[in-house]
Amino acid sequence: MIFNIGSILRIRYKQLSRILYHLGILRTVLLLCIIIALIIVVYIIMADKNNTYFIASLLLLLILIIHLSRKDKNFLKINIHRFRTVYSIEYLILSIHLIICLLAYGYWLVLLWVIAVIFLISVIDWNIGAQRRKFNVKIPKLIPADMYEWKTGMRKYFTVLLIIYVSGVCLSYFVAAIPVATALIGFTVMDFFTANESWQILLSFEKSPGKLLFHKINRHALLYAVFNLPLVILFIMFHSNFWYIPVIELIVFLFIHIYMVTVKYAFYRIDGNNGINPVLQLIGVFIGIIPATTPLLLLFSAYFFGKACTNLKPLLHDFD
Repeated sequence: MIFNIGSILRIRYKQLSRILYHLGILRTVLLLCIIIALIIVVYIIMADKNNTYFIASLLLLLILIIHLSRKDKNFLKINIHRFRTVYSIEYLILSIHLIICLLAYGYWLVLLWVIAVIFLISVIDWNIGAQRRKFNVKIPKLIPADMYEWKTGMRKYFTVLLIIYVSGVCLSYFVAAIPVATALIGFTVMDFFTANESWQILLSFEKSPGKLLFHKINRHALLYAVFNLPLVILFIMFHSNFWYIPVIELIVFLFIHIYMVTVKYAFYRIDGNNGINPVLQLIGVFIGIIPATTPLLLLFSAYFFGKACTNLKPLLHDFD
């Protein structure tokens, strides 16, 4: 069956409607408020045109990562003639807040550059997953067996993380290089906790819900800190006056990751994800990166920790 572009967009609309249905009215309103606040913040920052190129570059880099990692490329190639047009439309929709700000300020050259790069990204026919299977990645073998989220994530994003890490090291004499690299690593690692594992894996830990969650949080915090430690040390060596920047950044992302772990298991289902996890996790990201609301993330994490224990109780009741 050959789909047209309208059919694909209707499928995307139904997927979005299903997610909003599971979110409920209150969480949907909260999500909309966060999106509006994000547009306002971006608009204010872009008052200085020098910041515009940085924001646009960061957004385009995220779109590139999404494009290289998406799993529906074969489906689109088989079922739609102009599949690259679908890519372009979806990425333009994801960039709509930036496009609105650029139009408001009249940054026409930057707008044309963003649109041109989006179309260029849409043309790229390269998939990280397909390339990854052509060679054996040895680094995941060094990760402890119980950290399967990290094993899976490193196999999935090894190339992306390697590029970010090496770029941060090579450009570490620039003040912004390592903080940007650390932020991109933090955002990438978030995806490690979006998918539910099988219930058999949870049973294999032989721990009660509370002990299991503490185990996962402690192990992740240790591994994430060790992974970022060389970057933090390099930054302190070159920019000792600003030593606190990567340290605070590391702590903030740890708070966000802990929140994401608690949300994952608060809505854990044996039959798979219900679509609400990524949205709630996205809300937590926005709450975490805004300094004024970061402490709220700890309260939400504590709430979802209790909810996760209740949710996992029927599955792990034998280990209390």
